[in-house]
Amino acid sequence: MAKGSDTPPKAVSASLTAPEIEKLVLQQSAWGNKAFQEALDAGLDEECFIVPGYRAAFRTFLALHLDGLDINMVNLADRASDADKRAMGGYGGMADLLTRLPIPTLIARNTGQLADLRDRRRAYRVMMDSLINLKAGQPLDDVVRPVQQLQTDAPRGTVPGHATAADVLWQLATDIEASSKPGARFAVSTGLPGLDALTGGLNPGYYYVLGARPGEGKTSLALKVLLQAAQDIQESGIAGNALFVTAELEPTRLMQNLVNIAWGVNPASFFGAGAQAPPEAVESYVKASAYLRRLPFSFLEASGTSVEKVVEYIRLLHRREPLRLIVVDYLQLLRSESLHAQASEVDNVSTVSRAICRVAKLVKAPVLALAQLNRDCARGPERSPKIADLKGSSQIEQDADLVMLLHRPETSLDASASGQEREKVRGKAWLNIVKNRGGACDSLLLRFDAARTLFRGS
Repeated sequence: MAKGSDTPPKAVSASLTAPEIEKLVLQQSAWGNKAFQEALDAGLDEECFIVPGYRAAFRTFLALHLDGLDINMVNLADRASDADKRAMGGYGGMADLLTRLPIPTLIARNTGQLADLRDRRRAYRVMMDSLINLKAGQPLDDVVRPVQQLQTDAPRGTVPGHATAADVLWQLATDIEASSKPGARFAVSTGLPGLDALTGGLNPGYYYVLGARPGEGKTSLALKVLLQAAQDIQESGIAGNALFVTAELEPTRLMQNLVNIAWGVNPASFFGAGAQAPPEAVESYVKASAYLRRLPFSFLEASGTSVEKVVEYIRLLHRREPLRLIVVDYLQLLRSESLHAQASEVDNVSTVSRAICRVAKLVKAPVLALAQLNRDCARGPERSPKIADLKGSSQIEQDADLVMLLHRPETSLDASASGQEREKVRGKAWLNIVKNRGGACDSLLLRFDAARTLFRGS
């Protein structure tokens, strides 16, 4: 399959004129014989076009398709008549029509809308002819018959959101091809090979939930994923940004943690009366700052901001620069302005979760949302949290494509635990995948470096 330009795949918009829709469908159908056949199956014919040049192009495309020849500049110039070449605007106009979109993802839908315009024109002509014949004194039955036939032949119409199996398979092929292009980053790596192997990375448009009790390290794990995503974006050379939405910690606190995760130096040790940081720590901090400054990530402080505003800001930031990852810390701290002041926590968390799930699909970026678990969910080091322990609402479980629960057994030990018991679980963390729409559920053993607040694969 030939490669297209960098122009994103297009769908027919209500703001496009009929000639613009005609050109769009021609460009998509020129992708290859398979695409052209799909357009024919969706109802494309010469009557769909009102622009003479586009009619000429369609006739020539059809002739090449029927002969099993590729729709390219050489064959088009060889097959088109002189009159059709002039109608298409000469070689420049022909080349413009062959400026293919990368993948004709929505060709059946777009062709269907173009065919619908054709049917409306046909209906208009039939109605006008019937009125003229009625005024001319023709028998009423002869006048009404074409109108009745028009109603019988009328298409059922399109249903918004409906897609045929062919449409969906073509979209899947689009995703697969996009992931195989050099430099393409179809999914965001988490920096944890075991988790990437189970999930295939964090996929665009998916809603991921990471739950943990307070103090287990979910923010630190999310920062590690953010850092990995920013590094991947920079190395790939593609445009994009990783966004961390924080409703809890200030961005300066999060940056301190990032410096510690990336370089093993904790800027918090620089603060306080009489603080004396060793020269090597200062040098490491300077290097870490220079490195992190170049990475494509940013923060959105959302303390006291409604989830509706957060979604609005995310969409605005995405229009400025494509977002490749969105982290939300955390769901239970966001509030919805659409609810009355007396709304329950369950109602609020449900509304927030649905909004965050929608924004993942709107901007087609993976969203990693952090969530609190009930404080009493994991008493004792042997007791792992369950999906029912998500605090506030079962809606989170319903919305999420994947739910991960983080558990560090050493945080569940009480004061009476022996030294041997503490040593047994020191530095261990379990990441339990308790829901996975795209694969298996499993548990991963991680190692936690408390000094750097850094999680590693075991």
